Amino acid sequence: MNFITYFERDSAVRRSNEIINREIVGSNPFYLVIEGSEPGQLKRWEVLKKIKELQAFLATLPGITTTVSLVDWLELLEAGLTQGAKGDLLVDEHGRLVEEEKPKPFWEEPRNLAPVLTMISASPATFKGFVTRDFSKASVLVRTNLSGSREIERTLTSIRDYIAQNFPANLRVQPTGNLVLLIGTSSHLVAGQIESLSLMLATIFGVFSLMFLSLRVGVLAIVPNVLPIVIFFGVQGWLGINLDLGTSLIAVVALGLVVDATIHYMARLNLELKGETDQMAAVVRTIRAVGLPITYTTVALFLGFLTFAFSSFVPVQHFGMLTGVTLAAAFGCNVLLLPALLATTKIITLWDLVGVRLGEDPARTIPLLNGLRPAQARIVVLMGQLKHFVPGEFIIRRGEQGDEMYVIIRGRTEVWAGTGAERRRLAEMGRGEVVGEMALVRRHERSADVVAAEPVEVLAVNQRFLSRIQSRYPRIAAKVFLNLTRILSDRLEEANERFVALRAEGQ
Repeated sequence: MNFITYFERDSAVRRSNEIINREIVGSNPFYLVIEGSEPGQLKRWEVLKKIKELQAFLATLPGITTTVSLVDWLELLEAGLTQGAKGDLLVDEHGRLVEEEKPKPFWEEPRNLAPVLTMISASPATFKGFVTRDFSKASVLVRTNLSGSREIERTLTSIRDYIAQNFPANLRVQPTGNLVLLIGTSSHLVAGQIESLSLMLATIFGVFSLMFLSLRVGVLAIVPNVLPIVIFFGVQGWLGINLDLGTSLIAVVALGLVVDATIHYMARLNLELKGETDQMAAVVRTIRAVGLPITYTTVALFLGFLTFAFSSFVPVQHFGMLTGVTLAAAFGCNVLLLPALLATTKIITLWDLVGVRLGEDPARTIPLLNGLRPAQARIVVLMGQLKHFVPGEFIIRRGEQGDEMYVIIRGRTEVWAGTGAERRRLAEMGRGEVVGEMALVRRHERSADVVAAEPVEVLAVNQRFLSRIQSRYPRIAAKVFLNLTRILSDRLEEANERFVALRAEGQ
């Protein structure tokens, strides 16, 4: 992050910043606060020596122009005292002029420190910006021409490493100031953005997974929210826009706008699926119902945010441009990608689970559902396709090619064979019984007609249904497959018994 790049190159702010950095001492200062463990600790010569060495180290770091501390004031006051003594005439005991002895600085003679400290103590208000009245805390003013966050972070890391290696535990040194706080805030914003995005996506996933009783649908629902954010970061990197204090907020704001369209779409789909057996028809009706409102909303928001791109303040430009790009990507994902993904997955809603009626004790009266709990039985039915037939309507026609069998959920059917005068009823079948089972094993030509004798509801079972339930609900699928094996075995046994009986009659 480089704060000065928030302004255009020819702006007055940027030109003034360049003049300050070039002609004066640096436009971006920060402070090092030194805290002693007791009052008066900063009067000690060895502590002041540590501060002096710290300033010497700071002078070697790139981007740091000057430093000012208590030590500089002590040296300046000492130089004034020494300068004030010049011009005095000294004579020895014999009356002869002698050369004045040059006083040693307090760095060479620690005893000379006391008079200078006395001058500081005598005027604490003058030096309150650098040391407290009791000499327990002091600060070092560090002037820099640094502006990029990476440069500042590297500099602060070097300073912290030096402090950790050279300062004792009872002398705490902490960088502070607006520059340090802004850099720290930016780092926390990036971490907070990741956390908030993850929380929002997890919430979306949880809500839609519960609504549609499928983790897969939950994943599909967050795709149109994740993909625009990925596109946003990709465009940001492609254009060379840094992730900083301003741009770090765009993803969260955009996601809040994007998820609104997803919620409208999924909520409408949930209503359209209520009592609907044709999922594709429900998806089509949903996109017709919400597609236009989503389009109007997205266009209005896109144009509104795009106006920010004409601002003279760079962060506002980036905000408007990147938010517009994200909204456009989200529109494509919600209107095109999401319906296509949902069309590939069988959807079960809470309406379905509550609304489907399997009659009394389905696990006992419907062999295919044997051993399943009521909720599991409903899921099995909803994973397949429920078909309804009116009295007299053909469920199966003789001679047709079929690839699915039917489990009678409700109603009564009749099985007929032959044509014309030879046409006869072979059997009557009701709840729980299976017809057309050979077509499930292999694509088979139907050998008889099955006609609804009254309003009938059947569950169509085919290879796609079996594959779908195996991938989505493997534990339920294991019981269903076992029950299906038993049904086919029973039918084979019945066929063998009829064959044996007919053979015996023929003999």
